[in-house]
Amino acid sequence: MKKLIAFATLTLLSLSADYHDPSITFGMDNRDIKFFYQLHLDLQHQSTIELDDCNAIILHGLSQPRSNKSCHHEVAVGYRRMYEDFGFGTNLLYANQYAHSFFNHNLVPGIEFFYQHFMLTYNRYLPFKTSVEIGDDKYLFHDVSEITLSYLPSQKYEFNLTPHYNHQTKRFGYAGSVSAFVFDNVQLTLTPYCEPQVQHGV
Repeated sequence: MKKLIAFATLTLLSLSADYHDPSITFGMDNRDIKFFYQLHLDLQHQSTIELDDCNAIILHGLSQPRSNKSCHHEVAVGYRRMYEDFGFGTNLLYANQYAHSFFNHNLVPGIEFFYQHFMLTYNRYLPFKTSVEIGDDKYLFHDVSEITLSYLPSQKYEFNLTPHYNHQTKRFGYAGSVSAFVFDNVQLTLTPYCEPQVQHGV
């Protein structure tokens, strides 16, 4: 009941927002550079409620209905304050993913800073449970810190570098992305990633 009330509240706030940014993303993932591709679909909506010229509330929702055996959903609320060349914000995201016949849940607090064409964000992925045992199988969920440095030279191009650190395995991983708008509303993105001894791909 609490989840339903929270979802309804966010939906009503989103409907009263000043700006809306819906998007649909079709993705193709090549893990470990093998001849096997995973296709996925992202449905995303972001709403902005302007409190005044400098302050805004950001509402975010995302759904990844990959298949009957795996899906991912998230909702978030954030606050941003912008000045002429500088700004900062904070956000709190809740995510759940259905895989291996059960849901796992994460809480993700984050902060962000803006300066001209640059943006720096930090997010901490905190699992509700670090392990789940089903029969003889044991599934582990890790605490991960992630930093993203973004450069947006114009409204058409975007470059990102995203290192992350797994606090359980003590390992670093890396991802990057290059994005460009080929039409007004169509954006193409290439995202290589690597976590040594675990996985890599594009």
